[in-house]
Amino acid sequence: CEERNDFTGFVILRKLDRAGRPLMHLNFPTHATPVQSIEEVPTKDQASLNLPLGSVGILRASHHAFELSKSIHPQFLFHPHRSQEKVSPGEIVKLAIKIWAMGIDFDAGESVSVQVSDAQRSTVTALM
Repeated sequence: CEERNDFTGFVILRKLDRAGRPLMHLNFPTHATPVQSIEEVPTKDQASLNLPLGSVGILRASHHAFELSKSIHPQFLFHPHRSQEKVSPGEIVKLAIKIWAMGIDFDAGESVSVQVSDAQRSTVTALM
């Protein structure tokens, strides 16, 4: 980042329908809710607890240090969060952001997107 010495990185994996539109999943059976479909849930009431968007990972850049010896897997690193290592403006820092495992069924034509952003909502999306 050119202006700040720290930032929070977000990664989300989202399932897309055949037309490339992001999907949401209602965590409750519709018969137990006051709505009949996700489209009826007002935007202000859409929260990750009732409408998860996908598998998410979050990491503060100043806490990117990890301890491989305490990691459960080389691809799932342990971040001790004992100290802050501020990032010099303009410095490129590799973030090993853990993303929770997920299981998704895909029908023909459906896909997944990877969205990477910071707290300022600068977003990069890749379709897979």
